[in-house]
Amino acid sequence: MPRKTVINAPHASKAVTPQEHIATHSWSARLESILLQHWYPITPQLTGLMRLLLPLSLLFGQVTHRRRRRLRTLLNFDPSRSINALVVVVGNITTGGTGKTPLLIHLAMQLRAKGLRVAVLSKGYGSQHLRDEGKPRRVTAGDDPGEVGDEPLLIARALAGNGLGDAPAGVTPSELAAIPVVVSKNRCEGLDFLLAGNPPVKENPSLNQKLANNGVNAIDVVLCDDGLQHYQLPRDIEYVVVDGKRGFGNECLLPAGPLREPVSRLASVHQVVVNGSSEDLLALNLNVRCDSANLTQKDSLRLSRAPATMQVLPVGATRLVPASSALAALDVTGVDLTQVLSTVKQVVAVTGTGNPQRFFSGIEPFISSNSSLHTIAFPDHHPFTLEDFLDLVKQLNLSAETAQSVFLVTEKDAVKCRAFAAELPIAIYSVGIQVHLPESALAPILLGIDQLQQWRDPMGSSSAVN
Repeated sequence: MPRKTVINAPHASKAVTPQEHIATHSWSARLESILLQHWYPITPQLTGLMRLLLPLSLLFGQVTHRRRRRLRTLLNFDPSRSINALVVVVGNITTGGTGKTPLLIHLAMQLRAKGLRVAVLSKGYGSQHLRDEGKPRRVTAGDDPGEVGDEPLLIARALAGNGLGDAPAGVTPSELAAIPVVVSKNRCEGLDFLLAGNPPVKENPSLNQKLANNGVNAIDVVLCDDGLQHYQLPRDIEYVVVDGKRGFGNECLLPAGPLREPVSRLASVHQVVVNGSSEDLLALNLNVRCDSANLTQKDSLRLSRAPATMQVLPVGATRLVPASSALAALDVTGVDLTQVLSTVKQVVAVTGTGNPQRFFSGIEPFISSNSSLHTIAFPDHHPFTLEDFLDLVKQLNLSAETAQSVFLVTEKDAVKCRAFAAELPIAIYSVGIQVHLPESALAPILLGIDQLQQWRDPMGSSSAVN
């Protein structure tokens, strides 16, 4: 195993535990660091601090439950409403990263490979455009991450061919790049923006025939990145991603625990996806939790409640270079991760994600026992700058000699680091990932598409799937 050093970012020198992978330069980061230690304790018992917070958790749960009941009754989740597309929410019931964005990218690729017309909707956390104007905007692979947000840009770049995971057979790069990615502060406005080109079905006996006559490409599926608890957003299908290693912590609602909604919420979603191994799935005992209640959607969508497992594995690395144009930003070359790390003496893994330990654990097997590994975590969505990395070069006394030191970042971090990568004395690589998900996990969406198509064209004169 490599020699490992874990430090706080950006200006600390002490060794810390994996649950302290949070930068301490802001009060919110310090608070998050403390909460993580109590939310995910080594022993299952509640800590004294969390017991004090339980009354607030009970209040949070009551407010959330009432909001959800009121809005769900109002919307009724009826696929025959006026929205002319299948709306799929990919979210989680815990705070922090669980792997929902890689899953969403994988779903978008697989559904497009089946001939479906797909779009992606994101809230665009950190988007300067949304702070300034607040109106929905389409994201392209050449956009600035500060303008549109890091996760929407990651999605757009992955669909444009910049991710290291292989695209599915049966779909061309141009078809994936044509998938619209839209950010919107108000998710309902973003949904309207995406579906503006979808003519109302009620006015047409055959939607697809009219689309063909007008040369319009309707959207079949809208994949929403997060928004599970945004109850005003109408949806047909819900996917929940669970971190197989972290699980649900102490299983308390915020702020005494990491849960946004109780674990019983899993009984009402269409598909639970565990980011981890089959052993993780068994340890979480999700089959019992998911079978405990019937779905509230239509009978035809009452599918098997068996959760699926998803593995997100490192597959390669890309040397980051500055992008002088949108075209240059698309010109990347992936290399084998083992090759990159074969001769270096110091590996510095840097990330600003919701669950940094997953990234660190994923790359550790690739690192030689003769190398040292430094792991540095910044807060989620951290706006990386050149100074962040120059400080680390000094702090860790990194060697600028060839093949002595290397920085590794996630693809989400890479969209922010590309602009200044060439100014660093140390090479910086983006670690790619490959998602492995069973085909059966697509069943809820494919069944929903069949229902949507019957609604669109009850005479069956044409099909939404190319």
